[in-house]
Amino acid sequence: MRTVLSLLSAHVLTVFPALGQTLGTGDQPRCFFWETAPTAWDGSNFDQRFMPMIRVDVLAGDGEPNTIADNVKAAVEALVTKFGSTHEIYIRSHICILLQNFGSAGVTKFAQDPVDEPDWVEEGDEYQNAEGNPWLNTGSEDAKDWMEEFIYELSHGANIVTPFRFHFDTEIPLCQYYLRNDVLVAWNVFDDSGATNGGRWNSSSWKIPHGDPGALTLKQHWDAAVTAYGWPSDPHDLIDFTGRPFHALTGGGENNRAFFLWYQRILDRCRDYAMKYSAYDQILAQWPSCEISNYEDTNIPQGFTVGTSDVFGWQFNFSTANDPVPQPEDSFPSREFPLGYFKSQNASYGHEVSGTYFITPGNFRSGTMNAPVLYAVSTVHHTNGESEVIQRNLYEPHADDCATVQSGDCDAPIETQWRSSLRIHRHWIESILLSGDEPETISPWVTLPAQALFGHTLTEDDLSLQLCMLRAKNIPELLVWNDHTTGDTEQEWLAFQCVYERVYTPILDDTNLAEGAIVSGSGLHVERVRRTLFDGNDLPHVIALESATLGSDEVTALDVHFDDMTPHSGQTLRIIIESGVEPDEEPEPGIPAIYGQVMVWDPDIVDWIVLDLPDHDDVSQVPAGRFGYYTPDFTGRRIFDIKDCRVREIGETHNQFTIRIVHTAQEPFKAMHDLVQVVWSGEYTDCNCDLECNPEEGPENLMRGADIDYNRAIDSTDAAAFDAAYFAQSPTADLNRDGQVNETDQVLFAERFGG
Repeated sequence: MRTVLSLLSAHVLTVFPALGQTLGTGDQPRCFFWETAPTAWDGSNFDQRFMPMIRVDVLAGDGEPNTIADNVKAAVEALVTKFGSTHEIYIRSHICILLQNFGSAGVTKFAQDPVDEPDWVEEGDEYQNAEGNPWLNTGSEDAKDWMEEFIYELSHGANIVTPFRFHFDTEIPLCQYYLRNDVLVAWNVFDDSGATNGGRWNSSSWKIPHGDPGALTLKQHWDAAVTAYGWPSDPHDLIDFTGRPFHALTGGGENNRAFFLWYQRILDRCRDYAMKYSAYDQILAQWPSCEISNYEDTNIPQGFTVGTSDVFGWQFNFSTANDPVPQPEDSFPSREFPLGYFKSQNASYGHEVSGTYFITPGNFRSGTMNAPVLYAVSTVHHTNGESEVIQRNLYEPHADDCATVQSGDCDAPIETQWRSSLRIHRHWIESILLSGDEPETISPWVTLPAQALFGHTLTEDDLSLQLCMLRAKNIPELLVWNDHTTGDTEQEWLAFQCVYERVYTPILDDTNLAEGAIVSGSGLHVERVRRTLFDGNDLPHVIALESATLGSDEVTALDVHFDDMTPHSGQTLRIIIESGVEPDEEPEPGIPAIYGQVMVWDPDIVDWIVLDLPDHDDVSQVPAGRFGYYTPDFTGRRIFDIKDCRVREIGETHNQFTIRIVHTAQEPFKAMHDLVQVVWSGEYTDCNCDLECNPEEGPENLMRGADIDYNRAIDSTDAAAFDAAYFAQSPTADLNRDGQVNETDQVLFAERFGG
């Protein structure tokens, strides 16, 4: 079994310096909005964190580059006029241009020579003389000329513009192979005898990508695939173009999916290089420090290579019509997927590990920034409505049998559409990072609340979880879209702002070992639980603890301290924990008998509030108030929403929280902590909760008192454990957490033990 601890080596992992809340970092990302931020600003509350994209379209007006450049200049001057001289320098030095339809429309179109209709087209097929082929040389020169003139107009004359960011929205679907017409086009692209296509298959005059010094003919690209994958030398011997099984998982469809994954990669590379040749190189020649991205383009060069993503990556547990009850051996972590990204729509993308669809073969970007699109995804990614594919959420508590090999019963909850989206978003981000890029190169697209995509309307709660995930990945910049034609843009923007404040204001600034010992090669630095990243050696950057005997049990305990909790409060404190456990001995099948607890320090009562967690209601094996681990690799991704008036008062009054995460078992074990986050949620006014707290709405959270060994019972074992810790001057006996073990702690224990 590939365990988390087996990935830790004995060397000392990289220690990162503490990060402050600096703008343009993962703890305070800079946001560029789709024409949105100015609608919520006025001259008195200019905010450098939230800047507008200046959106221009190559089809606007007459489409001439000087006209488009004048539109950009006018938009910049309008911002300067609106906010005055106080903010002029910042505005002019942080101009973000969003250029739409470059390369796909108007005079900038990467025109292609069409391909002829095959003579075997079936009756009823409406074959269009489509341009879906990789030869983008026709038109690239015209697009380059347009961009050069556009740049000249921006950088000359009155009101010169110097872009800080230059983002493109160029979406050219060269081959949508779930469309019949595009499949027919692909056939002729690989047909050397077509009248229009003639000779391009293996002609040195038609190498791709156009302009790339390393360009190859299409036949040379195919020959490389033949060597890599054992495919036949003639592509027509691999693919059933004339039939329609390119959606099917069997009966020839698996060959079609493999081919189109490869072919999509060729097309993406051609389009990306056309963008580089005609636009990116020209921009960087004029403004070398400008950062550039294109919608959805990311650096994932090894799409067919099985990679190693985050060790706490999602578990996949698909059930199908033929196998409606998946067993643990049917599950696998997301790290076993190749590096790549998932398409959000319902499209048939094949994948050899899962035997099902959803994933593409990598991606290209010649721009300086990665721009993954983190929108809601189609429901086909977790269930298609007909129970043919169901993704169960194995992290949530479910009946013991679901994790027991001998049993066929599993009632783990089906993954929600947004949790499915977050899983896919995270895999894309991790694939970029594992391809060698740093978080600083990632500028993802997200949406404002209330945006509806694929039947899902984004809630503020959804956005909060997404931003928490991105903060854990240290993503320093966001591109934010919304549909201006529907809804209330200003209210949506204000909602985004409040969610942003709640997620990014708390500061995790300290960790302390309370019980157990640090595993060799690990450490206590805050970055290990602030981020879900690897160290410089591509090893999991976690806090790993070995259990120690306390009373009659084995225990680990980690304290995590947060500041800046008073602003932007809410009715509910959300605690996000990513962790895992590993028994020292091979456990019996089923849920490991290692259970977690979460506590919050109350500085007024000078004791721990023991939070009542809900797992026992669903899984009787888990003791009341604790949480368990339900995936085959014993990792957890848990979200606990705590609605407790006393907890809320601590945060609002003391501006800080200390969270203690405890694990207990009968036998020795190790615990791994990869992420701990706290964030307020619930109703608010002006980004703060002004509702009176109702004590009766929360659970019965108890105080720890004299429960030294964390078994939720106070008895002679606790007295013996306290005495041993006291005489050993162990931190276990420091009940008031003042850094000293003395008579004050003795008095506290006696009062609580006797009470």
